Amino acid sequence: MKKGLAILSSITLSLALLGSAAHANDLGRAMKDMKRSYKSAVADTDAAAMAKDLKDFRASAEKAKTVVPAKMSAADKQTFEEGMKKLFTQLDAIDQLVAAKKLPEAKAELDKLKPLMKEYHKKLKV
Repeated sequence: MKKGLAILSSITLSLALLGSAAHANDLGRAMKDMKRSYKSAVADTDAAAMAKDLKDFRASAEKAKTVVPAKMSAADKQTFEEGMKKLFTQLDAIDQLVAAKKLPEAKAELDKLKPLMKEYHKKLKV
């Protein structure tokens, strides 16, 4: 009985650790996808391409928002959520400019994302 309980406990612990690793991996993948989409959007020269890249960026950011590592402290989670809220607010403004075909203005707003991302990556030590 004790042996069975020990095995069950080991399996449960292993699954919990694998789940945490999977979330961290998913977050890393989402962040890499965000980086790729951001770089593409910065390089875009037409509104349709930028709109597509921004859509991809937003989808990756939405994914990142859902896979916050369980081991993240409450303070870091709050900082993460704050940064994501600012990111989505900025994305909304950029999307409006792209929809209005105001590409130079959209690119100027897009450039403002880089310092925002750096700020929150620094705060979260990532």
